[in-house]
Amino acid sequence: MVCEFCVLFAQESRMNKLLITITLLCFSIGAAAQEKEIWACQQEAGTQLIWEDGRWKSFGVTDTQLLLTLNGANSAYKIGSIMIGLSCSEAFGNISCFSTYTGDRHIYFDPDSGRMGLSSLYGAVIKADTESVYTQIFNCTKF
Repeated sequence: MVCEFCVLFAQESRMNKLLITITLLCFSIGAAAQEKEIWACQQEAGTQLIWEDGRWKSFGVTDTQLLLTLNGANSAYKIGSIMIGLSCSEAFGNISCFSTYTGDRHIYFDPDSGRMGLSSLYGAVIKADTESVYTQIFNCTKF
């Protein structure tokens, strides 16, 4: 009886070790998939709506370059000297990010093609005399 118990316990112990090893391996693969990536992005097109004189007016957006850093909780994008923190998640094989401070800016990024959209709709819901909304399309290259 005791020997059967010892054998079963040893088999269960080996099974637990195997499960722990598989679990750790899965976590390490997930961690590797979240390595820091830096992308240089050049604007291809953009448009902006500005609220003036009681109506929305359409304007072009000056060509912009930005750096996109995908690094888990430390993701961000930088335009000139301005750094905007991002909260990102996977969405249908792409990456969807919102600015962490106000949540008003949204980035939708395809890492396979390097295509990215950036938009801000915050101005659509603010009651002020000079608010704006915009959208921009970028081509990005990974460093």
